[in-house]
Amino acid sequence: MKINRQLLPVKAHFLFFMGAMGPILPQLSVYGKELGISAMVMGIVTAILPLSFIFFKFAFGVLVDAFQVYRKVIFIAIILAMSLSFSALCLVPAVYLSNFEIKNVTCGSLKQCNLSISVEDSNLSMRNIICSCDNSTKNSISTLKGLISLSQNSDVCFFRNSSSFCEFDCDLECREDLDVETSKTTPNDEFDSTFWYFVLLMSAGTILFNVVNSISDAVCFDMVGDSHDYGQQRVWGTIGWGFAAMVSGFAVDWWSPGPAKSYTPALIVMTIFIILDVIACTKLKLPNIDPPTNIVKDLRELLSSTSTTAFLVFVTIAGVLDGVLIYFLLWYVEDLALEAQTANVKVVEGFVVAAETLGTEILFFAIAGKILDKIGYQTCMSLCFINYGVRFGLIALVQSPWWIVPVEYVMQGPTYGLMYSTIVSYANKISPPGMSATTQGIVAGLDDGVGYSIGSLLGGFLYKTFGGRCSFSLFAIGSFLCALVHFCLYRTCLKDSERRLEYVPPSSGVVAGTTTENKEADDLIN
Repeated sequence: MKINRQLLPVKAHFLFFMGAMGPILPQLSVYGKELGISAMVMGIVTAILPLSFIFFKFAFGVLVDAFQVYRKVIFIAIILAMSLSFSALCLVPAVYLSNFEIKNVTCGSLKQCNLSISVEDSNLSMRNIICSCDNSTKNSISTLKGLISLSQNSDVCFFRNSSSFCEFDCDLECREDLDVETSKTTPNDEFDSTFWYFVLLMSAGTILFNVVNSISDAVCFDMVGDSHDYGQQRVWGTIGWGFAAMVSGFAVDWWSPGPAKSYTPALIVMTIFIILDVIACTKLKLPNIDPPTNIVKDLRELLSSTSTTAFLVFVTIAGVLDGVLIYFLLWYVEDLALEAQTANVKVVEGFVVAAETLGTEILFFAIAGKILDKIGYQTCMSLCFINYGVRFGLIALVQSPWWIVPVEYVMQGPTYGLMYSTIVSYANKISPPGMSATTQGIVAGLDDGVGYSIGSLLGGFLYKTFGGRCSFSLFAIGSFLCALVHFCLYRTCLKDSERRLEYVPPSSGVVAGTTTENKEADDLIN
C-alpha cells in the first residue's frame, strides 16, 4: 500500500488535536455538576454558549479565506489560545463532591456528629452529605445525613435527626447534600467566583475548539481535493479522541480515589497532545488558493437556494440530537450508576467515550465516502436520522451504565460518524470557489452552534422535568419523525432543485449549469 506523505500531517493533526480534546470536552458538564451546577442551569449555560459559535466560526472562516497566505499561522494561534483556556481549568477549585461509597457500615461504627459543628467554621473542610442504605433482606431503605471531612483521613459523622439512624448493617451510597442552602456549605462569594471562572474558561475554550474544528475540515478538503477521501483523514481524530479519553478516565480515578475528584491528569494529557498537534500543523503544506473576489455576492447566491435552506435546517436538527448526547449522556450514566449502585463511575465514563470513538465511528468515517457514492447525500442523511432514533431508544432501555458502552460502540458510527461526514462533504460540494472555510463555518455554526444550543436547553428542560430515561425516549421518537419528513421532502419538493447547488471545481474550466458533470452530481445527490 502506497502512503501519501503529503497527507501525513493532516492525519497527525486530527489524531493529536482530537486526542487533546477527548479527556476534556466529555467531562465539562460532569465537572460543572461537581461544582454544584444543576441540570437546568448547566443546560442554560450550554444553550447560550453555542449561539456564539456561528458568529465566531463565520468570522474566522472569512478571516482565513481572506488571508490565505497566513491561514496556517492563524490556525496554530487559535489552537494555542484554546489549549491555554482549557489548561486554566485546573485552577478552578472543585467545591462539590462526586458520588462515593462507604463500605461495610455497622451500627457500632457510625460516628455521631457534634451538633455544634458548623460547616462555615470548618474553612470548607467539611461538607454536608446524604447517604442511603438499601437492605434487600428487610426490604427497607435508611437515609442518613451527616458531614464528611475533606482532609486526608476523610472522617464521616452522622446526625441523630436523620429519617432513620442505624437500623441494620450495609454499604452506604453517599453524595453531597445540595438541598442544603449554599450559604451553609460554601461561602457565596467563593461559589460565585468559582462558577464564573469555570463558565468563562469553558466558554473561551469551547468556542475556540469549534472554530479549529471547522477550519480543520476546510484545510483537509483543500489538501485532499477530489482524489482522496475526507473520512480516511478524519478517522485518525476518532482514534486519538478514544484513546486519550480512556487513558484519562483511568488516570483521574487513580490520581484522586477519594470523594473529591481532580481533573489534573486530563489536563496533562491534553497539554501533551496539543504540543504534538502544533508540531504537526507546522508541517502542513497548504495549496495556494485564490481568495474570493466577492464573498457577500457568493454567499447570497448560495443561501438563496431553497434546497440549501432546507439542508441547513436539517443540519441544525442533527446538531440538536448530538448536543443532547454530548451534554447529558454522561450525566445519565452517573444517574444510572447511582440507581444500579455501580462503583468506579469515572472508569465507566471513560469506557463510554472510548467505545464511541474506538468502535464503529472509525469504520464509518473510513467508508463514508463509499456510502455517499452509493446512495447519495440526502438518502444517507435520512438513514442517519433513523439510526439516531435507534440509538436514543436503546439508551432509554438500558438498566446498567455498563450497557451504555456496547450501545455507543455500535451506534456512534452510523449516527455521528456518518452524519458528520455527510454534512461536511455536502458543504464542500456547494461551497463557492475559495470559500471553503466560510461555508464550513456557516454549516458547522448551525450544527454544533445553534443545534447544540437548542439541544442543551431542550435536553436540560426535559431531563429536569421527566428524567433521563423518558427524555431519551422522546428524542428517539423525534428522530424517527425527522427521518420521515427529510426523506419525503427530498423525494418530492426539492428533488429538482439540487442541480442548481453544484459548483464545478475551478480546474475543470466549466461553469456551473446544465452539464454532464452537474447531471452526474445531481444523480449522486438524489
